[in-house]
Amino acid sequence: MVVTTSNGTDDVAPAVRETFQKVMVFFDAWTAALTRKKFSLYDYDAVKQMISSSGLFVSMGSKARSYHSDSTKVSLNTSIIGAVLGPGITGGGMLIAKKTLAIIGGKISDGFSEQKTDKEIAHLLFICESLMGMPLVTISLYHTKLEQFGWVQKTNCEEVSRQTIDFKFHSDDYLFVDSNYINKFTADFEKSDSYEKLIDELAKTLDGLPS
Repeated sequence: MVVTTSNGTDDVAPAVRETFQKVMVFFDAWTAALTRKKFSLYDYDAVKQMISSSGLFVSMGSKARSYHSDSTKVSLNTSIIGAVLGPGITGGGMLIAKKTLAIIGGKISDGFSEQKTDKEIAHLLFICESLMGMPLVTISLYHTKLEQFGWVQKTNCEEVSRQTIDFKFHSDDYLFVDSNYINKFTADFEKSDSYEKLIDELAKTLDGLPS
């Protein structure tokens, strides 16, 4: 996705376009490296480690969410109660009839079905922004895994179903740092004696305060 404050994509500065292309080249090599080590976009830990350890991205945020649902449903077919036990059954008699049919129903006809579903989704979203001529590239990594299991048991007069759902979701956001900026400004972070002295003087003002 491309966002720009210019009138159109044709007005994007060459330096901004170059930054976008650098990101494309990096992730081209990144994809090849994953394949060489027998990994893919589904290998969340490997993907995250490669991005984080490249030295070209600032971690902007990370989220992990999970969801679990476990439910059981029992339903009785009361339409055959009258045919089997006679009409006019109400109140407590109906409850007894249901329990009776639940027992004999299994002897009349019994069916069982089971289903399991596993889904895994991995996605990289590139957000390329040109804000007042300043290139910004944000990468969002999404990884989702869904495990769903269910079974159904049926008789002539009863159906019991059970469903379990486990849902895990991870998302990580990174800001790309152009290698040109790294080479240009790294030297500016060298320690200065006068700067260290200023830090010490400011730190002394906190003496005596509980930490």
